[in-house]
Amino acid sequence: MTSVVVPAPLADRLEPMLGCRLRTAEAAQGGHSNLVFICALEHGRRVIVKAATSSWKRADVERESAILGVLADELLPVPRLIATHHDDEWAIMVSEFIDGRQGLSVLRELAHNPALPAVIGTLTARILRVIHSTSPQPLVGNSFDRAQQVSALVEPLRVSGAPSDVVDALLPALEHPLHQRGVSFVHGDPGLHNLLWFPQASAQAGALRVAAVVDWEMAGWGNPLTDVAWVWWTFWFRGLPPATAEAFAREYGLWVFAAMGWSSDTVDAAVRAQMAALLVRTEPGSAVRTVWIERVRSLARLPDLPGSRG
Repeated sequence: MTSVVVPAPLADRLEPMLGCRLRTAEAAQGGHSNLVFICALEHGRRVIVKAATSSWKRADVERESAILGVLADELLPVPRLIATHHDDEWAIMVSEFIDGRQGLSVLRELAHNPALPAVIGTLTARILRVIHSTSPQPLVGNSFDRAQQVSALVEPLRVSGAPSDVVDALLPALEHPLHQRGVSFVHGDPGLHNLLWFPQASAQAGALRVAAVVDWEMAGWGNPLTDVAWVWWTFWFRGLPPATAEAFAREYGLWVFAAMGWSSDTVDAAVRAQMAALLVRTEPGSAVRTVWIERVRSLARLPDLPGSRG
């Protein structure tokens, strides 16, 4: 693990939350924020700290802490919320550290396990179905309304400083009617990158099991098609074999996708809206922003869902 220096103002706020003084910590796997890290406490206990100062990320941390607080009573495997702090400068969330394999780690095993692509698709569909059938209460207000979250992206995207062709490619997706449909609970950024597998689970033995679903910053009430479409894009973007998407579609249910209004147009709008949400959270000139600009520019029509209207 790579050590990171905890900013003094953050350490000052963490001390009363955790009962100890922190100056250094370990970088967490995945993500692009240097304000997500692992802290070791007394008796070997480890926790995850997520903190933010920018308005967008502070809202994300506040939303995630509220969501984890109510998901504790649901059947979903999620980290337990330990402590939160919000003031005019910082939003801080401390949650339990879950020992698990990062979801993307299984991609290294694809070439050696011909059954693995379908297993990945099936397990991803199962966990997504559990998320979409969950009804965590109380989560009320615009912060948890995905339609409001998407509409709130319009002006920030326009003034983001992103190239005009990228802005023009994303803006129409924010006004697509798909965002106004449905009242299911959705994750907002689902995919292998936000799954943890149990460390003892062997992909070779076909025993993969989900230890936790993480990063609930964009969750709320919305159209489950937005989650499904984003997972569909991540499968193709990461170069997973067609068997992964086919197993995903079979397990979730082709008829359910049809009932959601699946089409190439709605999938494209869902993917572009999610790209807009991620783009506005990046810093101008940063390497992460460059990555998302290139992903927007290279986005092409995704393969149709088997049996869909196309």
